[in-house]
Parts: sequence; structure tokens; C-alpha cells
Amino acid sequence: KPREVVLKPLDSLYVPAAVGVVRIGGLIRRPGLFPFEPEQSVSHYISAAGGLATSANRIDVSIRSRVTGQVFLASPESIVEDGDEVLITPSESKQ
Repeated sequence: KPREVVLKPLDSLYVPAAVGVVRIGGLIRRPGLFPFEPEQSVSHYISAAGGLATSANRIDVSIRSRVTGQVFLASPESIVEDGDEVLITPSESKQ
């Protein structure tokens, strides 16, 4: 029988990121979780997710690191690590 945990004000709860998967979202045909494969690039996960959405003319790629929580700009050739989150967003137009 599961034990009930009671949280009190100012308590913290840590939920670790799922490992063994990569999350991909944004301008993707089938966003979601995909099995992690070592040494694979953003392009690999874009293909696994069915490719870019039809509305994606130009893209910016961001990766949120599972280890540090930091978000950084990446390219389609960037290597993705276990538990990372890849986000494909529309490029901002420069005026």
C-alpha cells in the first residue's frame, strides 16, 4: 500500500526528468517523447517526430539540458543528450 506523503508550506518536491527519452515539441508534426539514442543529432529527432510542421519555413532550435536546466540555441547538427528537451520555434523576422 502506498504511503501518503504530506507536504507542508515551504516544502520542496523534486521530480527527476525522465531518462532514456528525448522530448521534442514546437513546429513538429508529431511532438512528444522519443527513445534516446546516443550520439544522435536534432535532425534525427526531427525525423523521428515526422519532420517539421508545414508552417515551419525557417526554424530556430533550442535545447533544454536535463543536467543543468539551461536552455541554449542549437543547430540541426547539434548532438542531443539523454533527457534533453528540443524545441523547434519559428525564426523571428529581422526588420
